[in-house]
Amino acid sequence: MQPSQQVIIEDPITASAIDTENGKEILQAYFDIKNALVESEQEKAKKAAQKLIATAGDNQEIAKSTALLVAATSIEKQREAFEMVSEHVYHLAVEKGLSSGTIYRQFCPMAFSNKGAYWLSDEEKILNPYFGDKMLHCGSVKEVIE
Repeated sequence: MQPSQQVIIEDPITASAIDTENGKEILQAYFDIKNALVESEQEKAKKAAQKLIATAGDNQEIAKSTALLVAATSIEKQREAFEMVSEHVYHLAVEKGLSSGTIYRQFCPMAFSNKGAYWLSDEEKILNPYFGDKMLHCGSVKEVIE
């Protein structure tokens, strides 16, 4: 069995090492939040966000933005917090080479009063976490991370 590869995170607040397995756990917890938001399941999104905080280790950027999602009192507020969580997880995945297979960076131009917002998915099919079943397939793939 090979030892886990170490990836150093250059966080402005603190530096830590995330091994490959932990990186996969971070991505899985993130995808669980995304899927809960797609299903408009507020409590499920909160539980997945708590898991992401637990797996994020010393990564304060992910932990702080995800804590806002946990504290949100509505699905709409969770979706707002998810935008920042998505950005932090995206940068971690790209800059530090974390992957659990192919990751799709997707974009909905209509999110947040047509400001638009990105999210990550482990499948190419568009399932929009910002609108759920109101506009489930609104968006497109903007980047493929392998």
